Amino acid sequence: MSARLGAQILAKRMKVGDVLQKWDSNGDGVITRAEFHKAMPELGLNVSRVLIDELFSSWQNDEDGELAFSELVRILRAPS
Repeated sequence: MSARLGAQILAKRMKVGDVLQKWDSNGDGVITRAEFHKAMPELGLNVSRVLIDELFSSWQNDEDGELAFSELVRILRAPS
């Protein structure tokens, strides 16, 4: 799932900073679970809420309910 998401982002030629800015609807510098859910259909990923929740949880380092810029960089720049 994360490889598919990364491929979608690369296909749209988005940088990690652009991803954060686009998904961060309230501008607080982090991606919440709700913002992450909203972003998936925008990327053309029509998957279940359960899979989105699992992916979000697996991406978090600190389990604070948010994805920080550093967490997105780590995931999206990791080799597939």
